[in-house]
Amino acid sequence: MVVHQAKEVFEPGQIPSTLTLYHWIDRGLMRTRNGDFLEKVGRKERPQATPTRQTFGHWEIDTVVGRKRQGDPVLLTLVERKTRFEKLFKIPRQSARAVHQTLQAFLKGLEDKASQVFQSITADNGSEFASLGQVSKDILSFYSNLDASYERGNSENQHKLIWRFLPIYQSFQDLTDSQVRRIQQWMNGYPRIILSYRSPYQAFVQELRQLS
Repeated sequence: MVVHQAKEVFEPGQIPSTLTLYHWIDRGLMRTRNGDFLEKVGRKERPQATPTRQTFGHWEIDTVVGRKRQGDPVLLTLVERKTRFEKLFKIPRQSARAVHQTLQAFLKGLEDKASQVFQSITADNGSEFASLGQVSKDILSFYSNLDASYERGNSENQHKLIWRFLPIYQSFQDLTDSQVRRIQQWMNGYPRIILSYRSPYQAFVQELRQLS
């Protein structure tokens, strides 16, 4: 709806890009409600249900917020649904631009395996995830219902573990990249019953080896 509204305000040759519109939202230059994000889907048609945990390559994305103050850094979390493999990134602010740039860098690092390792992504309706559909034409984007956190159950459970290492209700300004890596290593090295006592890292590597 945000893009549709822009088309009513701007001349055809002056319409800003989707990412620019959501950057304005992050900065408070445009007023929005949750209903304005109904069109936040990938470029491909959205299937009727989010992917299950039986197939590799489907991720959940979320943020862990320390002190809830605009402009503070946050942790961006990515968890692969089948293996519970976790990627953590400290990003400068809770914004669509920061999320977009981080995801693009992550996908670039996957090189020719990107489309197999990263098939879909599921997020909540936060404005920081507004541009997921712009990251790659090969990735399906899903947005969970406002009252259905179970649709992102992996992220919810993983965050409980992450908070063991983080100062509650305090800024992440002094959180170093080294500390973030140590948290990530612990998360991925911790054996899980649901993985037959393998660690997420072991399960993830096994899936990678099976890719053609």
